[in-house]
Amino acid sequence: MTFIERTMPPAQPVYVMAKPPRDVAHYIAQQRRLLRINGSYGAERFHVTLLPLGERGSLSPDDLALIERIIAASRIEPVDISFNRLRGNRLAGTGMRNVKGLQHTLVSCLGAGGVALPQYRFDPHLTLAYGVPPQQSASIAPIGWRIDALELIVSHHGFGRHETVCRWPLTTRQLVLPFTA
Repeated sequence: MTFIERTMPPAQPVYVMAKPPRDVAHYIAQQRRLLRINGSYGAERFHVTLLPLGERGSLSPDDLALIERIIAASRIEPVDISFNRLRGNRLAGTGMRNVKGLQHTLVSCLGAGGVALPQYRFDPHLTLAYGVPPQQSASIAPIGWRIDALELIVSHHGFGRHETVCRWPLTTRQLVLPFTA
């Protein structure tokens, strides 16, 4: 380790994420074990990254407050997400149009509110482990949940920890009529 590496603070990237409910995260961890994928990555850190926002040190308290206000005022509705494919050490899915729509709305709201966003190619997935992925790809029984909240997360690299800065529940605004056949 060089002098610069010893004196540099660890990376603290900030993200907007969707995290599975605790029971779903526990189920995913069980499935990961059955698939013989390294389990050192804690289930409490399972997530879908919707948008990276930059390093904590480059975002001022005013920047974070603006992001919080914009997301709190946005009209982002809950959507279902489902993974049906294992690709290496990641869960992937088909039919992610609603999830991509949620992410697009998030980007549009933040951009319209004046938040400078990094370039990001959104590919909805959930990482099961870090490191060299196993060379496996397979169909799996669907694993999913309803994304009913977004979280502003600081990832403490090297410490294996996510810090939740803010959480926004998503509310269904569209009235659903109970038609019967």
